[in-house]
Amino acid sequence: MIEPHLSEWAGQLLRWGHVIAAIAWIGSSFYFIHLDLSLRKSDGLLLGVGGEAWQVHGGGFYRMQKYVIAPPELPKELTWFKWESYATWISGFFLLESRPRRRACGWRAPRTSPATRRKSASRRS
Repeated sequence: MIEPHLSEWAGQLLRWGHVIAAIAWIGSSFYFIHLDLSLRKSDGLLLGVGGEAWQVHGGGFYRMQKYVIAPPELPKELTWFKWESYATWISGFFLLESRPRRRACGWRAPRTSPATRRKSASRRS
C-alpha cells in the first residue's frame, strides 16, 4: 500500500500533468487554426499546395506550405502533433480511475430527512 502523503503527491502530479498537457493541446490547436487562416495562395506554388505563410519567431524566418493532398514523397523526419492529446486523454483516464467509487452507477440519491419525506407525502395526497 502506498503511504498517504506519497499518494497525495502522485495525485497532485497527475492533476498538474493533465492541466499542462491540456494547455499544450489547446495551444497547438489554436496555432494550427491561426496557421490555416493565415495561408495565402500565390503564384508559383507547387501542384497540390493550397497556400503558404511566412512567420518570424526568435530571429528565424519560417515558410510554411499546406498541401491539400499528401505530397508524392514525405520527408524522413516528420513532426506529429499528437503527444499533447495523448497525454491529456491518458492522464484524464487515470484521474477518473483514481477517484474513489461511491456507487456502481455513479449516481447517489439525495439525502432527505424524515420531516421532508412526510411533507412531500402529504402534498401528494
